[in-house]
Amino acid sequence: MKVKIGHMDDDNIIDILLMHYNTKTNKVYVSMANFNKTLEYKDHVEFENIRGLSDSYITIGNIATNKKGIVLDMPTIKDNNYMTQMLYMEDNKLKKAFSDSDKNIMKPYYIPVENTDKDKDNVIDIPIVNGSGKIYTVKNSAYVSWYKWNGKTEENSGLVFIVQRYYNYQYNFKLLIPNNLMNKLFVKEDYLSESPLFKFYYYDTDKNKQVNLFTISLNNKKVMDENKSIVPQNGFILNENDENTYILYIDNEAEMKKLKLNQETIKEFFSLIY
Repeated sequence: MKVKIGHMDDDNIIDILLMHYNTKTNKVYVSMANFNKTLEYKDHVEFENIRGLSDSYITIGNIATNKKGIVLDMPTIKDNNYMTQMLYMEDNKLKKAFSDSDKNIMKPYYIPVENTDKDKDNVIDIPIVNGSGKIYTVKNSAYVSWYKWNGKTEENSGLVFIVQRYYNYQYNFKLLIPNNLMNKLFVKEDYLSESPLFKFYYYDTDKNKQVNLFTISLNNKKVMDENKSIVPQNGFILNENDENTYILYIDNEAEMKKLKLNQETIKEFFSLIY
């Protein structure tokens, strides 16, 4: 069983959320109760195809403008995915924001939703990674898209896109993807060279072809010191840490200009994860 205590609706009364797991049916029962001198049961919802509670997570916060609720992240048996679901109270009923069969709330592994308010509106954002946990085994890098609930119900419920980022966890950097390039920018990673290379391509849907826009190179500082090498004239330093210098090379300036990109905007979009 898992328990979470806090203010999960707008009645200013302490709420208690309880999660129970049936190992025989792989069902999870989520119950809501109030505590106001006495414990008062409110309602419950059920989930099927759940792998267990030990790797499930509960987050309390604003799930829409002026609406408190709960975010549940639970591992599913099918495709080895994680489901992100939002719960809220309405007319004394505990309700789900999304259908459990909605593929848009599935992701291959857990990403915390706490402290993920990307657009600073005090509403919890949902991180989604494309792919299935059944085949997604490498977490060196990922494209993570951030969404929020549109606050609507039943068939009108859905996700509103906020922002997309490329994360490279192995080499500790991330790159904001501008909205006009969402799902159109992809990277080819080359880890075989002495300096790892990340070649970013734009997929031109009109011409049905891919265009190499720019490359980010990681230069190890120890190797650079030993070789007494310096950044080539056509390279531009994006950032650095104790181990590496991150260098940008523009591969197609004309195409970059069409997409309103240059070395300054790439530097603005680039940052270290920690």
